[in-house]
Amino acid sequence: IAAATKLPKATTDQIQGANRVEGEARFLRGAYYFWLVNLYAKPYVASTASADLGVPLKIQEEVLDVLYQRNTVQEVYDQILSDLKMAEKLLDNTGPQRSLYRADITTVHLLLSRVHLYMQHWEKAFDYADKVVTARPALVDLNSSQGSFLRKESVENIFSMGGNDVPRNMLNSVQSFRVAHDLYQTYSDDDLRKTRWYWAMGDFVGYTKTPSSGAATLPSNISYYNNQYFSSGFTAVLSPVSDKFLYRTAEAYLNKAEASAYLNRESEARAALNLLRSKRYKAGSAYEVKAGGNELIQRIRTERRLELALEGHRWFDLRRYGVNNVLPQSKRIVHNYTVYSGRVSTTMVERRQYVLEENDPGYTLPLPQSVIDFNTGMINNQRPVRTFTLIPR
Repeated sequence: IAAATKLPKATTDQIQGANRVEGEARFLRGAYYFWLVNLYAKPYVASTASADLGVPLKIQEEVLDVLYQRNTVQEVYDQILSDLKMAEKLLDNTGPQRSLYRADITTVHLLLSRVHLYMQHWEKAFDYADKVVTARPALVDLNSSQGSFLRKESVENIFSMGGNDVPRNMLNSVQSFRVAHDLYQTYSDDDLRKTRWYWAMGDFVGYTKTPSSGAATLPSNISYYNNQYFSSGFTAVLSPVSDKFLYRTAEAYLNKAEASAYLNRESEARAALNLLRSKRYKAGSAYEVKAGGNELIQRIRTERRLELALEGHRWFDLRRYGVNNVLPQSKRIVHNYTVYSGRVSTTMVERRQYVLEENDPGYTLPLPQSVIDFNTGMINNQRPVRTFTLIPR
């Protein structure tokens, strides 16, 4: 971290540059710790966060010869907020954003909105989301836009960390990544996302939010075997944005709607929600949500699933819904898994079914064994042995 205070004889431009670098670095550290604590620790609950084990904090510049132990969830969130508030201060007067790959103050405000939403600080979550939609209100209208959705030039993309995405990782000459039927069928026929972000053949549903083609089209070189598609499509197409480390305006509208609903400001919640939906549904369709109370909260949660699908939000959302003070909700998840004789083989060995029960300890991942082995005495998360049942062939 290059602090401007270390440049006592610097020019104004040099100080501004140092502030920008430190602001971006603090944003990234806050973002990384946010991911880590939500993967390897229990979801944030104010009454237990000071006792729940989080992840180790290492915030010194020096390389230290020490064995690290886990800080509490509260300490990790305090560090995240400290970094983001400092980033907000440092990036406040550093000029326009340099590129999609360089964080600016709006990027920081969006992550602050997300963090406060997870901490159930509804007013702060609303305020920061409102700052984002005030600064960057534009949304892609799927009625008129024919370009690929997650592209570098999109008016609603605020920040991206490179071009890593699902299709490039999982559609390259191996068993194709398939979208869950439950997700695909949740989209209504008037929802343009259903045909623009996915392709379907038989009972197989594929994902095309990121390819360069304008509409949902089948990838090239498809073969079909044992209820799976095998494809070498998309291998030569590099995505300009990541679909998992992406910050875009649509999330800010959803954060604003959710926080408003918890605050019983239902008209504001519906306004934010329906503005987003107006850009995703066929013109003239009945897209407006008129519900209130718990039904409105459920509609907002469903909309988050549909809008942010496969962008790295769903797992974290399910975890935090389970500890929500207004409307707690935990989901039982069933996954079927096919075992093949080899990585690129089409010979099926068996099919397995795994179940994650409501409020299952498995909602918190174990620490990597290498971390436990290196840091003697570090406590791991307790999880039941995961078993499966065989699905008859």
